[in-house]
Amino acid sequence: MAGLVAAAALLIDYVMTVAVSIAAGSFAVTSALNAAGINITAITSVLPPFFNFNVILSLIFIGLITLGNLRGIREAGSIFAIPTYLFIFSFAAMILVGVIKVMTHSLTPASPHPFYLFWSR
Repeated sequence: MAGLVAAAALLIDYVMTVAVSIAAGSFAVTSALNAAGINITAITSVLPPFFNFNVILSLIFIGLITLGNLRGIREAGSIFAIPTYLFIFSFAAMILVGVIKVMTHSLTPASPHPFYLFWSR
């Protein structure tokens, strides 16, 4: 009985982790698109009013992860290694650039995007 409870808890934990991670990732993508100047409202105006762009993006991400996991353990490991290494190297590069800017005294505060200034009023 204890094993069944532990297995159920692990499955619930995995589903919640995927749901929260995918939702955060889709909001980060749409936020990055907005910050890059890509007009998300043009994309959402094409969709029916009951479709949300973040939900559609989340479903696409969940489908990609599902397809990757259905390939098997060895293949899924090699498929998911590429984004993991990309994240690690980009994070290391970001830290390195920050350290270099601190050492050369060229670190300046970032100015917020006008989109966010509009909503902070």
